Amino acid sequence: MKKSVILAGTLMVLGAFAASAQGVPATPAAAIEERTSIMSGVGDATRTGVRMAREQAPFDLDAARDVLRTYASAAERMPLLFPPGSETGGDTSAAPTIWSDRAGFERRFADWGAAAAGAVDGVSDLDKFRAAFGPLADGCSSCHGEYRVRRN
Repeated sequence: MKKSVILAGTLMVLGAFAASAQGVPATPAAAIEERTSIMSGVGDATRTGVRMAREQAPFDLDAARDVLRTYASAAERMPLLFPPGSETGGDTSAAPTIWSDRAGFERRFADWGAAAAGAVDGVSDLDKFRAAFGPLADGCSSCHGEYRVRRN
């Protein structure tokens, strides 16, 4: 089951990436839809990673690496999905800080993606996964704290 959840999340991320032909989506609504889809896949991957890290699910090397690959793929695509005009509407929770601190926002994704991609081959057991996954998951939380508006 865990592999199917990771696979589904990875496919959502990759599908959204391919759907817009690697460019900026044609409309603000399409950008919001794609970034929401990608973040849903990241959420699925994070839940799988948390369960493995907490030993609530058995460690699976392939699934662990898929979590990291999902993060790296999302980080590569996400900066393109916040074009002008996509600040509001749809199902967005994007904070105005994304547009007022664009360089910081893009740097966050670049650093997070590089760390995730760099960790894929280094993960060979649960301890190494935990060492890589913990800071990456913390990066999600800190970025959301700065660049995401909480919805009730």
